[in-house]
Amino acid sequence: MRHRPGKPNSRQEAAFGHDDVATIAALVVANPDLRLVKLAEKLSLARTPPSDSEVHGLIGNALYFDADLGDVARDVASRAAAIGSAPVGDDRVRRRGALLERLTDGLVRSRLPTTTFHEHEVELKVNPRSRRQWTHSKEIVAEGDAFEVYECKANCLPDPGDVDELSDVASTAKAEGTEALPTLVVFGSIEQLRRMSVAWRLTETIYAVPTEAILDLRLRPPKRFALAPIA
Repeated sequence: MRHRPGKPNSRQEAAFGHDDVATIAALVVANPDLRLVKLAEKLSLARTPPSDSEVHGLIGNALYFDADLGDVARDVASRAAAIGSAPVGDDRVRRRGALLERLTDGLVRSRLPTTTFHEHEVELKVNPRSRRQWTHSKEIVAEGDAFEVYECKANCLPDPGDVDELSDVASTAKAEGTEALPTLVVFGSIEQLRRMSVAWRLTETIYAVPTEAILDLRLRPPKRFALAPIA
């Protein structure tokens, strides 16, 4: 399937390159422990910086005093709390979104280092839902045994247009005889996505990566959770 670089958004790119965002993602990719992911997810929502005792409680004794991960967990906690307590609301939202995006990019890139692309558009030769020739920029596109396309939503609220474009990626791949994995990555649960997918009236199967499964991306394509059309 064809894809090309998308049009950069300066504010999104600034959030993607923010030091706290980049450092948390790098720490989690280097230390793939789900507790770190959940810590970043939770504290990046904190509107006020937590106290030391609150951070200790959130991390938990086992991780806080872990010889290898204790310092990492405290760094992740501090930086995630800084994202959540940014003084400007738009910065909070963009940086939290960029955190999920950068984490997904790093995990997929560790598996497909030379064929992972950031902010690319995908050609839609079959487009009954979106009516677009090219998608809007997708956060990550990766070429492996299957063609992987990722839309990241830190708020676990995919836009109908995102779902339409991912569905058309699947339709185009089917027409070309290619295996594609159009995928939603969220901070949230698979149960949330399954409930919402009823309203989407899916015509193609798309895939889902909730918080609990995000670390799988460093090892394998996102086939664990599928959202299929309702018969």
